[in-house]
Amino acid sequence: MPERLLKYYRPYRKTLFFALLGSVITSALDLCFPLFMRYILGDVLPEGNLFLLGQATIVLLFLYLINFIISYQVSRHGRLMGAKIEQDMRSDLFQHVQSMSFRYFDNIRIGQLISRIVSDIAEIRELVFLGPNYLLVCTITMLGTLGILIYLNWPLALLVNLLLLGKAYESVATNHALKQSGRMIREQVGNLTAQTNESLNAIRLVKSFNNEEWEEKRLDKNGQALLQARKTSFDLLSRLNSNAVLFSNVTNLVIIVVGGAIW
Repeated sequence: MPERLLKYYRPYRKTLFFALLGSVITSALDLCFPLFMRYILGDVLPEGNLFLLGQATIVLLFLYLINFIISYQVSRHGRLMGAKIEQDMRSDLFQHVQSMSFRYFDNIRIGQLISRIVSDIAEIRELVFLGPNYLLVCTITMLGTLGILIYLNWPLALLVNLLLLGKAYESVATNHALKQSGRMIREQVGNLTAQTNESLNAIRLVKSFNNEEWEEKRLDKNGQALLQARKTSFDLLSRLNSNAVLFSNVTNLVIIVVGGAIW
């Protein structure tokens, strides 16, 4: 599977390279900003040197501007690359479907095929750029933050990283459940699309036998199944986001308490 996916990156190698390079630069700048602010608050302000404060402010504003420009270009060109890869995949998938035998079409619902070609491929658009981008950014941020914490206070750094290991385990387990929920949602979307397509294609026959109410019940049944799948997904997402907020608050409290005890 990875090899089949990688071939779609080849026409956009330069775009991917510069997008990832930009992500590396912005990640490095994001790590530098807190240290720069620490320098201003801890060294420049206590001295009362307005000239040095003005210089530091100009430098920091310049770095903010550079970070903004690079972030904008990375997001714009990266997402555009994802849209182009989406179009390439959809074209290849459509050609493959057209090459299938009549027996294949006899044994599959056309609505499911439409859902795969239109909806499922669209979900890959975000993955093809955000996947490698987030992986690189998170790796740099985590390693950089770990290095800075060890430099500033290694006992606190050890404690924070123990807490992070627990959070990472919980996040991996929740993401696994989210993947299964996502598969269920895609399946139900396909069923709903297929049901709608079949009902509308046979609208003359439906009206002839006064079967509108029966078709509405079938559609509502598929809609309820999709709603239930989305409820499960929303529950998992809410749990993930709420746990992240709780973890952040608890971590801050632990750092304050333990840091105060150490100092």
